[in-house]
Amino acid sequence: MLRQVALTYPQLAHRLTRTFMGKNKFFRWVGRVSGVRPEEGQRTLLATVFYFFFVVHVVIVKSAANALFLSRHNPKHLPLLYILVAVFVAVVVLFAAKALADPRRRLLRIMSVASVAVVLALCWVMLKLNLFPVSPFLYLFCEVSATALNIQFWAIAGEIFQRQEGKRVFGI
Repeated sequence: MLRQVALTYPQLAHRLTRTFMGKNKFFRWVGRVSGVRPEEGQRTLLATVFYFFFVVHVVIVKSAANALFLSRHNPKHLPLLYILVAVFVAVVVLFAAKALADPRRRLLRIMSVASVAVVLALCWVMLKLNLFPVSPFLYLFCEVSATALNIQFWAIAGEIFQRQEGKRVFGI
C-alpha cells in the first residue's frame, strides 16, 4: 500500500529547488542568467508561482468578467461600476494594507486566496444555472480581488527577500 505524503508549499519548493537548481544544467543556467542565487531559488520559485497565478487572474478572469458584463448589460452602466470599484478598492486597500501585510497573518492570507477561488467557483455555478444576474458582482469582485492579491504578493515579497535580493530578483 502506498503512503500518501502531503507537502506544504515551502517544502515542495525546497525539494524542487534542491533537485533542479543544483543538478540540472538548465536550471543552473537560468539561475546564472537571471541573477538568482541557489539559496534564493526556493523563495524565487514561490514568488514566481504566486505572481503567475495573479497574472492569470488579471488577464483571464478580469477579461472574462468584463466581457460577460458587456454582453449582458448596457455599457451606460459602466460609470457606476467604475465608481463602485473605486469605493470597494479603497476599502480593501485600507484593510489589506494592515491585515494582509502583517507577517503574523499567514492563515488570513491563505484564507483570502482560497476565498477568491471559492467565490469564483460559486459565480461560475450561478452563471451556469442562470440563478440571477451575477455579472455586475463578478466585475466588481474581479477588480477588488486583483488589488488584494497584488498587495499580498508585494507584502510577501517584502518579507521573504532582503532589500538587495529583492532589487536583484525583481529587477528594481
